[in-house]
Amino acid sequence: STLFPYTTLFRSLDLLGYRDEAKEKAKNMVLRIRATGCKTIVVSDPLVYDAFRNDYPAWGVQLGAEIQHVSEYLLELVRAGSLKLKPFLSKVTLADSEYLGRFNGIYEAPREVIRASAGDSFSEMQWHHEYQQSAGEAAFTFNGLPFDRGAELGRKISVKAEECGADTIVTLSATAKSSITAVSGLKVIDIAEFAATRMV
Repeated sequence: STLFPYTTLFRSLDLLGYRDEAKEKAKNMVLRIRATGCKTIVVSDPLVYDAFRNDYPAWGVQLGAEIQHVSEYLLELVRAGSLKLKPFLSKVTLADSEYLGRFNGIYEAPREVIRASAGDSFSEMQWHHEYQQSAGEAAFTFNGLPFDRGAELGRKISVKAEECGADTIVTLSATAKSSITAVSGLKVIDIAEFAATRMV
């Protein structure tokens, strides 16, 4: 797992005009991954997922392994019956991920995982699926200053969660969790934590 944060750095190199360097580093990353013999790569960071699924092929780099977001992996386990979840009785909602949703079409996997535990206690915010609000997921340092609008974005999401009656917000990225937690009185957990706390 320590390898994967560097994948987003390769994207930054590409955006800054260092495509050859990004491609070379991506190729080295693939060699390290292949050396493990793994057939499936499960990632929790939507930007890493997007880089593996979209940037690597665009650079002509093939992983030779299946890429799954943790929500897709959890859903496979739920559907196979190998992951059973206890009922979640509080109202819960989902903060969609920009990169998983808009760029990779992943909307239903996390919802199915949550509904497998929460059932009718799951509630949609006003803005969801392709209309989801940003939590600053793609932010990075600009002009020497770190992105500082996370609290503002997190507050907007928290307000919409409160409006739909949710006590808990499930996120799909560490950035979203951090941005919302900083300003919300609601419980904020990521999808893996949600599943881990509900396991039978």
